[in-house]
Order: sequence, then structure tokens, then C-alpha cells
Amino acid sequence: MQLYLVHAECDYRKISRYDDILVIYSRISEIKKSSFGVEHLMLNEQTKDLIATEKVVLVSYHHKKSKIHPLTDKVKKRLEGYR
Repeated sequence: MQLYLVHAECDYRKISRYDDILVIYSRISEIKKSSFGVEHLMLNEQTKDLIATEKVVLVSYHHKKSKIHPLTDKVKKRLEGYR
């Protein structure tokens, strides 16, 4: 199984500087038959300002068969732990 990034969006809310310390929180937002979504929040550690939000979708794809491959129950269970 290989995962491919098929969608990504990022909304920048505030400017961050080179020496800012950023904290990134990530969670699994959805789990489907062959794909799952991940959401990220980026915060300035000192000010707690929201710097950016991001959403991505990854798809399980079987390259040799050239088709989408369902996520295994084992993978889905592991992803559930990050919701």
C-alpha cells in the first residue's frame, strides 16, 4: 500500500517570523474506505495566535494494479487513535 496526497489546502491567518516557535497540532478528521483526512493547526507558542490551518486528504493506491486500494482494518484502527 502506498499513500498519495490528493488534496491539500492551507489558510494563512497571521504572519510568523523566522525566530517564532510554532506548535503544530494534527488530527485525523475522517476515515473512509480508501482514504483519510488530516487537519493541522499551527499556533505561535508565545502569543497563542493561530498562524495557519491545513487540511489534506491521502488515498491508498496500489501502483502495480493502477487502482485505489481499500485501507486495511489494521490501518483504520491505528488511524482512529489519532482522531
